[in-house]
Amino acid sequence: MFDGNKTDARRQFIANRLVKPFYELLSTFITDAKAEGRVPNVSNRTIFFMITHDGSFPMALPALTNVIPGGDINARDGLTAHADAIIALICDS
Repeated sequence: MFDGNKTDARRQFIANRLVKPFYELLSTFITDAKAEGRVPNVSNRTIFFMITHDGSFPMALPALTNVIPGGDINARDGLTAHADAIIALICDS
């Protein structure tokens, strides 16, 4: 987790070889689950991190989070969208 918050070559390796490929694989299943109405229609990135690292992960490691499309988690809009998505997931709204 520590290395995931850096912007160096090691973080790039982690993102490109581990996180992004797994995200791409899981994103397909998430998209299908949303289409079937099994999970709320929130960002695939948020569901991915809820599944893999719990809801706090994006704020704990923003540099790694921001390599996946979905807005800057450090920006007010990005954080608000993430918080709203977690609430929707938890409350099934």
